[in-house]
Amino acid sequence: MTDLAENGRQRAGGVTVMVFAALAISVSLLLSPFVFEAGMAPLALLALRSLVFVAFLYAATRLTGHRLGLPASKRMSAFGVGLIYILGAGGYLWSIYFLPVSLAVLIFYVYPILTLILASVLARHLPRLRDLLLLLVAFGGLTLALGVSFEGLDMRGVALVSGGALVIATSFVWMSRSLGEEDSLAVTFHMAISGGLLALLGATAAGALSLPEPDAMAWLALAGVLVFFCAGFYSIFRGIAMIGPVRAATIMNLEPVATLALAPLILAERLTAQQWIGAAIVIAAVVLSQRR
Repeated sequence: MTDLAENGRQRAGGVTVMVFAALAISVSLLLSPFVFEAGMAPLALLALRSLVFVAFLYAATRLTGHRLGLPASKRMSAFGVGLIYILGAGGYLWSIYFLPVSLAVLIFYVYPILTLILASVLARHLPRLRDLLLLLVAFGGLTLALGVSFEGLDMRGVALVSGGALVIATSFVWMSRSLGEEDSLAVTFHMAISGGLLALLGATAAGALSLPEPDAMAWLALAGVLVFFCAGFYSIFRGIAMIGPVRAATIMNLEPVATLALAPLILAERLTAQQWIGAAIVIAAVVLSQRR
């Protein structure tokens, strides 16, 4: 009974962490346009987010007394996960140059379904029908919520965002299988180092290193992006360690829904009835997916 209660507490804690991650990442994304409008390139923001995240994690380990060390094999695995994660994020980011944002978001959120399939393949069993159906229902809800149009489809953007979705799904499963036993703070720190260096090299090579213009609101938005990104990104990988990659990826379906719900407050956008219905479907599917 004690083990059951402990498992229940860990699962509830993991779900809470992942819901917070979805909300934090959505706020970070909603604040990003203010930074771009002030002259900062998306690739430069990607690099800055990663490097600030390294500093954030280092400070967190100092405050909490966590050790940053990992066994050599685990350290290389964490570096690998960080590299592929930043590649996935980069593919998602660059796809927006070729696709409407809503379409890019929808295609990217195939990654929870891919996570379920990859995890099942590696475990050598078929995906649970209930899990697969709920993920498909959530994907249908996102289609309604995002109001996607397939006009002007550019296959370059489709290839970029599809590759990004596959890479993100791979990073979720890889971390869970290879690094699930290690301290999540140390693992995420090593991931952030490799991902941050790759993003910095990419921004430098593209000549995209830049900062916002000296505008108080832009710098306030930049601070918000960095704070919410750091909190959200760490929470994602903490949540994966607590409840596994499939449950964690399923809950992240809430991120675009949270973005839609918060957009009227931050960007003064108005949602249609169809979008609210789609959002409700996603939330219902996520809630049901967490019940066993």
